[in-house]
Amino acid sequence: MKTIKNFSVYILIKDKKPIYIGCSSNVENRVSKHKLIKNFDEFIILKTYKTKKEALIAENSLIRFISVFGGKEWLNSKDAMLCLTGDLKGFNNCFYVREEVEND
Repeated sequence: MKTIKNFSVYILIKDKKPIYIGCSSNVENRVSKHKLIKNFDEFIILKTYKTKKEALIAENSLIRFISVFGGKEWLNSKDAMLCLTGDLKGFNNCFYVREEVEND
């Protein structure tokens, strides 16, 4: 029997602003790797998809949307900075997982 792998789109948050959007079949593992090189307060899983293609399309669309309408710098850039004037308060009700990250 073939194991079905789901892919989740997630956001890393710093000071209530998104700094990175990604997709993974194992978000917990991926976030632990991000902790080694990125500085963020929490992460949010937006949605889980049945295929990697669907997740990548959603990830790319979200990156472009936030980058274009959110500020001057590209999200997921080398510096992982995004100039946003607002925060995510209004969107919290559409996320089903929100976890704060413990900084070691």
